[in-house]
Amino acid sequence: MKCTVQLVDIRQHVIRRQSKQQHILPASCFIFVVRGQGAIWLDGNRHSLERFFVLHAGKGSNIKFEVGHKDVTYYYILYRGSISTKASKTILKSYHINNPFHLQYACKPNSPVVLYRHAESMYEEWNRRPAMERFQAKIQFYQFVYTLVQQLQLQGVAPKEIDLVEQIIQYIHKHYYEPISLESMAEVWNYSIQYLSRQFKRRTGRSPIEYVIQTRMAKAKELLIQTDATVQEIAVSVGYSDVFYFTRLFKKQVGTTPVQYKNKVKSGLIVSDSPWQEFLSSMGKYSSACYIDDDNHYQLKLEGDKQMLKGIETKKGLMLMLVLTLLLTACGNGNTSRNSNAGAEPTQSKPSNQAIENTGLRKITTVMGDVNVPANPQRVVVDWDLGPVLGVGVVPVGASNTQLEYSQFLKPFLDETVQDIGAEGSVSFEKVLELAPDVIITWNKDAYSNYSKIAPTVLFDTSKYATISIVDYITVEKFSMVIGNQGERGSRATYDILGLNPASKVQSEILDKEMSRVEVSWETVNDYVGDYVIVLTVKDKEPPKLPAT
Repeated sequence: MKCTVQLVDIRQHVIRRQSKQQHILPASCFIFVVRGQGAIWLDGNRHSLERFFVLHAGKGSNIKFEVGHKDVTYYYILYRGSISTKASKTILKSYHINNPFHLQYACKPNSPVVLYRHAESMYEEWNRRPAMERFQAKIQFYQFVYTLVQQLQLQGVAPKEIDLVEQIIQYIHKHYYEPISLESMAEVWNYSIQYLSRQFKRRTGRSPIEYVIQTRMAKAKELLIQTDATVQEIAVSVGYSDVFYFTRLFKKQVGTTPVQYKNKVKSGLIVSDSPWQEFLSSMGKYSSACYIDDDNHYQLKLEGDKQMLKGIETKKGLMLMLVLTLLLTACGNGNTSRNSNAGAEPTQSKPSNQAIENTGLRKITTVMGDVNVPANPQRVVVDWDLGPVLGVGVVPVGASNTQLEYSQFLKPFLDETVQDIGAEGSVSFEKVLELAPDVIITWNKDAYSNYSKIAPTVLFDTSKYATISIVDYITVEKFSMVIGNQGERGSRATYDILGLNPASKVQSEILDKEMSRVEVSWETVNDYVGDYVIVLTVKDKEPPKLPAT
């Protein structure tokens, strides 16, 4: 099994007494408190701090410090870890379920001074060495982890498995007014889109994007009841710049338009004091459903001022920690000097190319900018360029009926499962949302904003890529003419005014030589043909019959 571990940053922070500090972790992290007193919150769970304290959590976790009467000093150790996608399916499945780099555990170590020595050496090596010479810092990191695991075993501390779904729910509640897509959430938690969506739906009965919409509608109802904000203002405040799109979604979710809903509440036909609180209460049953299998219950063990997460099946917890140690040790044989992201600010969450690779994403450049899309998308929606999508072996889950119904030549290549998303130019965004795509391909700039709220969207501008040729085989009999851009036969309108791209040989043999046209034989005309051909005709005149071959 091949895996990689990359140290991202090692810092020492001091938080002054009676103050607070908060992090959304951009990578897996160890926090080692060496001095001070107060409390630390990990995804809503409180732990008391007094002198030495160790906490581990995965990317996307919410860490909050509340400092008491003494300043708190701690080491902040960020790293990224992953295993190769070439590992066996059994290993990959176990990795996704019990990702050792995302496990949460916290305790007061029995031998803190040994850990302090490793942390101090690691911090010094990290800051005094150039990025390419931090091998010693990585060795100290391994020693820190190994020593910590030994102490956790002796103390009987088991990790708390990450409640991924609860973290996603909290994230949506805090960021509902921002652009949220499956791709962005997968990037935050370092899971594949498919796994994240499957786990969320299994727990809540709905997809993450459906939950985003329901959250926004609950907030919108709250604003309609408690404020005099206009529908346009409310739409923007919950994440929709298009008030018409917002109104359609609201009616689909609630059954009435926003204005009708407000009027019904005023007239007493709908009784609701706080739709937002009602929505949160309705989600309570999902929060309590976490890890209900018999072998996954966890309880809180209190020992004086210490709070340690104790697993009923300690053996399983210890095995998970051993997996972490073994993974780290195995990784030491490879990626020892590549620290391209060294010194990155912990508040920055922009992924590196390595991070994108580890999440199964790839960055592509489009006319709308760079977009991170799945490396191997499984659910593609396309609203126009169906032929090219089928041509590369991808059968979409949804396509426009303009292509499905009228492109007869494509039907032999279509699967019966491809669903109709509406006519070209008037696609149903609700239908697209229902299909839960992991990537959308469109030509329509006007629809891009709405599409990108559903999934990563690639805008394919045909004029930027497709090539055009103009061929006249009517006005002459023994040969054809390929037209340049000197003003005749619509060439200037095609190439100069519309800015369409000529085929490569049209460019090199005609346009670059400032010729108006060239006469070519039927045998060689194909060399000048682009992706699209404009054929000139003469009324009531048939094209010449081609010689038999």
